[in-house]
Amino acid sequence: MHGQCPIGKESWCFNQQAIANGKTISEKYTGLPNNILNIIKPVYLELCSRDLLQKCLHGKTQNANESFNCTLWRRVPKEVFVWLKTVKLGAYDATIQFNEGYMGCLKMFKKLNIENPGFFTLKGYKHLDNTRIQESKRLSTSYQYNLVDEEEFLSIACRMWYPAEIWPQESLELEVRRYASKFQRN
Repeated sequence: MHGQCPIGKESWCFNQQAIANGKTISEKYTGLPNNILNIIKPVYLELCSRDLLQKCLHGKTQNANESFNCTLWRRVPKEVFVWLKTVKLGAYDATIQFNEGYMGCLKMFKKLNIENPGFFTLKGYKHLDNTRIQESKRLSTSYQYNLVDEEEFLSIACRMWYPAEIWPQESLELEVRRYASKFQRN
């Protein structure tokens, strides 16, 4: 059960800490109760559904929230304390940029009665939006995936969601590395 835990005295895993210190654990943790596992298992199986995994092929992602969160935390860092008002303003700004790009800020300027933002502001916003679009296109086409066997990819991805007791981590990592070697970079 502790095969995936970090090894050593500094590990967060109590079992690995005990092994590193030469102690034995008298209590044996049995894991999650079966009634909890029966509730969680359908979620794992749903995450392994063919439709969901199809979206992951060719480098596509199914989670746009990760990109929005990155946009938000660039404005309002999580590492320092800020007031709620600051978080809200950062969220509003991140939403505008995420949905409409930097040119979306012009609508906000109009609401603030800033009618003429200036030539260089407009030029800068257009440049930032064009750069963002070009970078997105470049990243989405920079890798060409040779998916020789789609079934193999789906089975590996599905097994990654199952508990370690079913699929040992070492064999899964080797299988993923072997499959990843089929990808070629342009």
